[in-house]
Amino acid sequence: MDLPVVVRKDMRIYVSNRNRIYWSDRFLENWHTFEARVENAIALAWDSVEDRIYWSDIREKKIYSATRNGTNVTVFISEGLDVTEGIALDWIARNLYWVDSSLNTIEVASLERSSARFHFFIFYII
Repeated sequence: MDLPVVVRKDMRIYVSNRNRIYWSDRFLENWHTFEARVENAIALAWDSVEDRIYWSDIREKKIYSATRNGTNVTVFISEGLDVTEGIALDWIARNLYWVDSSLNTIEVASLERSSARFHFFIFYII
């Protein structure tokens, strides 16, 4: 089974140095500063359906989203977070997953209703 491959000319790569988020074209030739203000951005994810970027901010203990250029910033998750070090976006099921290393949890929230959250606790056996 061959699946079609789509190459968008406006593809971007996003990186964070915690204090800022930067993006570049697919050739890594032109770097730009993401417009949204960040305090301590650790993890990034892109929603290809809504064309939004999500990031976790461990200083403000929130997960935000914004358009690809950093405008129209919204708070996605505002409570119950501590050290959110990894996020992943499921664009098919419309869920955002994150790992909180301080709370020892893996959590998921619907992109359609961020109030619909589920927690999975991580237990260590020594």
